[in-house]
Amino acid sequence: MASSVRAASRFCSLCLFTSLRHNVSSAVRRPCRPCSSRPVRSSLYEHVLEGYSHKPKLDMRRVCEETDAVKEEVEDRKGDLRAADVGVIIAVWKEFQQKVQKEISDLETRKNVISAKVRALVVSRRNNNVQYFEEYTSAREEGRAIREKLSRLYVQEGELEKQHYCHALKLPNRTHPSVPIGNESQASVVELVGQKLEFDFKPKGHLQIGENLDIVRQRRLAHVSGHRSYYLRGVGARLQFALQNYTMDLLQKRVCISPDLNPIENLWGIVKRKMRDTRPNNADDLKAAIKATWASIPPQ
Repeated sequence: MASSVRAASRFCSLCLFTSLRHNVSSAVRRPCRPCSSRPVRSSLYEHVLEGYSHKPKLDMRRVCEETDAVKEEVEDRKGDLRAADVGVIIAVWKEFQQKVQKEISDLETRKNVISAKVRALVVSRRNNNVQYFEEYTSAREEGRAIREKLSRLYVQEGELEKQHYCHALKLPNRTHPSVPIGNESQASVVELVGQKLEFDFKPKGHLQIGENLDIVRQRRLAHVSGHRSYYLRGVGARLQFALQNYTMDLLQKRVCISPDLNPIENLWGIVKRKMRDTRPNNADDLKAAIKATWASIPPQ
């Protein structure tokens, strides 16, 4: 057991050593993968639709006001987007944000006014043959027309939102003007910290050392956990649990318990995000929607 613990400690020390970088070089704007003919998707937006994260906040104000600079950044990164795509992203966003959502907001306000008017007519007439009054029937017809129009606008809103995020999320992050354009060959050393060690033998990588110590497994796992994954085994797994327990004990001593550590808080957060676009008409519809959303959450 003592030898296994020493092996795990030696492995962690080597991992820490190999993770240190002696050369602090400037970042490089890496070229992205070439364009694909497949439909545009965004795993981040799909994660939002599943209710596991909030909608990302994009600085569309800057994209609209500094369009030329954004187009230049897109061309420099040589990714999936081109300069012409920036104009399309802006047009979709304006239609989504300034036209469709504004029209939905105005119609929902008008719908509430009509609903209040209908209720007032029913109360004033004490529900006596109120359906024969022209004012009542016209209000009901207008309300029905608004609901039908809102149904179409909700669909259009969802399509525009998906189109906007799937393209806008591909916009590159801003980089400093001093960052060179190109691959790693264009990088330059900014500062050299310390002295790089030299060995009289070829050092092994931390994964190879972990496999030799039988505390890491990274081969033949694609059928279980996908590509580029690994398992901790034996002392490696126990060391991982020990680090987690140590962290929790340390936080509890300092009274730094976060609500995120309570599973029910995360569950209610998922329910809230999944029901973000739900529009129940009454309390019964709201209860039914909550139950259906809760039941749709997988056990894991």
